[in-house]
Amino acid sequence: MARKSKKQEEENDQKLKEKMFEFLTSWVENEPQNREAFFANLLKLLPLHKLSSSFLHENVSSHPLVNNSLQCLRLLTEALNKTRLISPSNPVSKSSYSKVSHLFYLGGKDQNDTILSSVSKLSTTNREWKSSPEMFTAKFVFGATVIGRKIYVCGGYTGRETLKELEVFDCENNTLSILCQMPISGNWKFMAMTALNGLLFVSGGYTDRESPYSNLFQYSLDTNTWTELKQMDEGQFGHKLIVLNGLIYSIGEWKYGEKKVKCYNPDTNEWNYVTPFGYTEGYDLDATLHHNRIYALAYYSQFKVYDPELNTWEVLPYPRKQAGDILVSINNELLFIEYDGESKIVSKFDTTNNSWNEILDLYREIWFDQAAVVHFSKL
Repeated sequence: MARKSKKQEEENDQKLKEKMFEFLTSWVENEPQNREAFFANLLKLLPLHKLSSSFLHENVSSHPLVNNSLQCLRLLTEALNKTRLISPSNPVSKSSYSKVSHLFYLGGKDQNDTILSSVSKLSTTNREWKSSPEMFTAKFVFGATVIGRKIYVCGGYTGRETLKELEVFDCENNTLSILCQMPISGNWKFMAMTALNGLLFVSGGYTDRESPYSNLFQYSLDTNTWTELKQMDEGQFGHKLIVLNGLIYSIGEWKYGEKKVKCYNPDTNEWNYVTPFGYTEGYDLDATLHHNRIYALAYYSQFKVYDPELNTWEVLPYPRKQAGDILVSINNELLFIEYDGESKIVSKFDTTNNSWNEILDLYREIWFDQAAVVHFSKL
């Protein structure tokens, strides 16, 4: 009998573990009242990082038993980090990934400077917009991030006052609710927000622009409590928080001059400076994680990529000289959404040739809005 190749053995091992996941979920679903409490602990015994990328995205990440458990979501996040599914060495196929990726637009302003409370979902595969329940308050310059199938939104500005509520939008059930108040004495806007291991992190922002906050807060969904962590050495606002290799990078701030980059280690509760982005001509900067690197774009100025292993920034070609909006990694593609005075233009960056190409006109006259990428096959 011919001996199986190593590749065949790995494929058979993947299929076996996929069947184990299907068996486990079926076993729980047969008697959910008696068995669901054990699901997370049993899932721990299954090496999720050895499952195929398509199975993780299409079956595991969208399964209700996984999404209803914060512990399971953490296990899934760890598996994705271990396998580096979105990386040059192991890319997610466009055909499978596009089925589960949507871009959500929340709030912002229209061409008449009207502040919006709308929540809209864009499918970049069929170019269709769908409306969802509106946020409780029309606002912009707020923090937004995603855990599982839920988008978390904090703070913001209504045009008259700043806010301090933490809201959650359930993408599966199309429901919106307020979780709690933010842990700061004043109201809050221009903060940065991200998620790591099922926890929310919020930093910077201000109530009084002359005195930006240097705080870093962590929110636990399990206990509904805020914890204040190590402060940054200076206040900042209009910056971005990006998670990479278990660390949180704080990039840029709303001012001219050098855009500094700080790195927070949750294990040691310490901040350290890394190589700065550099000097820019404009205020704003957006950044996103793509192929295990940080891409950052300072509007009207520079576009660069950060290599965490070398601690260096590489200068890349800048897109059209238009007002910037969103830099986002979706469907395994790096996209920049610009406002050209009439509508939003989507350009795709080719990381192989280092070039930009316009691919889509969204026909949306909105600027200053926030976006979140949600991976869920049934949206």
